Amino acid sequence: MSTVQQIVNTIIYTVNDSTFTNNAGIQKFIVPWMNNAIQKIDLALYAEKSDLVKYFMEPPLTFPANMSSPPARYAKQPLPAGFIGFHEEPWIEGHREPLRVVRDRAQTLRMAREYPVGHPRYYDILPVQMLHIYPTPNITVNVVGWYFKYSTFMQNQNSVFPYDGLFDKIVEDYLVKLYTESSTTRDKTGELLLSGGTQTMQQLMAAMVQEVKTFVLLRLGAARPRRTHAKYI
Repeated sequence: MSTVQQIVNTIIYTVNDSTFTNNAGIQKFIVPWMNNAIQKIDLALYAEKSDLVKYFMEPPLTFPANMSSPPARYAKQPLPAGFIGFHEEPWIEGHREPLRVVRDRAQTLRMAREYPVGHPRYYDILPVQMLHIYPTPNITVNVVGWYFKYSTFMQNQNSVFPYDGLFDKIVEDYLVKLYTESSTTRDKTGELLLSGGTQTMQQLMAAMVQEVKTFVLLRLGAARPRRTHAKYI
């Protein structure tokens, strides 16, 4: 695994531009670009159900027993930070039967009225990243399961790029491509790196994500990803 600084160090002589490779440049241009790349890579890995972004819900989500009168229509708890989606249906700790997702909100509200308290059997997820379970539990329960989440964003040059080092070389190559294939001035190139604001840079980002997906699909295990055909000038 490499830090942001270590990745930059591998391209520093190729790029040969302190606007991007000094501490200020890394913080202003490289770190935001990497975070944009991480988000897109994470979504691609999620689409492939990759273990690289899969985690077990630990600690579990604890839903206390409903003690209110009248009982609440549902119980809710915030999902883990960075939650993207469940790998499979979650379940209540100590029970084998998974919770079943309810996609019809009207049906959910109807069930909540008819069966306000009992053993939870259903769940749904709200856009505010809250997990709701139905009925409201009559005893305290813990919900667990496997889920996908976004990787931790880079904060500075000392942050460690995720994915166990599998994609470091791909990222290095595309950083060089992004810089060398621009025909703009240094400052303008930096702004485009930051925003991904040109069609060329958007295409390069998409190509990098596709290369990551190809590597994952080939199931190369611990083998290093191949280098791209970046133009080094």
